[in-house]
Amino acid sequence: MKKLLLLSSLLLPILCSSQELVSSAGQSSSSSNLNAEWSLGEIVIQEANLNSNIITQGLHQPKYAPSGHEDLEDIKVEVFPNPFSQRVTIRSSSNTLYHGSIYNPIGQVVKRFELMKESALDLSQLGALYYMIQLINSDNQSVKEFKLIKSH
Repeated sequence: MKKLLLLSSLLLPILCSSQELVSSAGQSSSSSNLNAEWSLGEIVIQEANLNSNIITQGLHQPKYAPSGHEDLEDIKVEVFPNPFSQRVTIRSSSNTLYHGSIYNPIGQVVKRFELMKESALDLSQLGALYYMIQLINSDNQSVKEFKLIKSH
């Protein structure tokens, strides 16, 4: 009975896990009777030999959309200290006025501010969490995003 319980506790996580692929590169090609897609980082599931060709079946997510963010403007922004406990200073290399928002981990705005060259923010009322700062330009476009860590 102990062996069966041990075996089932080892195999259950394997049988219940799902496989995902986050590919960093890939490509597709097709002809009149063949459609082929590939991506880097695939988990190999099965391989078959057909004539002189080897076919490998894997996972592919053609609709994968990364949640990354490209900066729209070439400005240098410094945030210090990071991690912080009470106050944080945000310094920009630009003389442009930006509107900033600080978001908590569930996406709620916890602080709004304006930035032109430098802003010192009192964030002592925030809990010890990870936050995201977003800077918006005059066209209401996000130009910079970065993480901020509040320590005790």
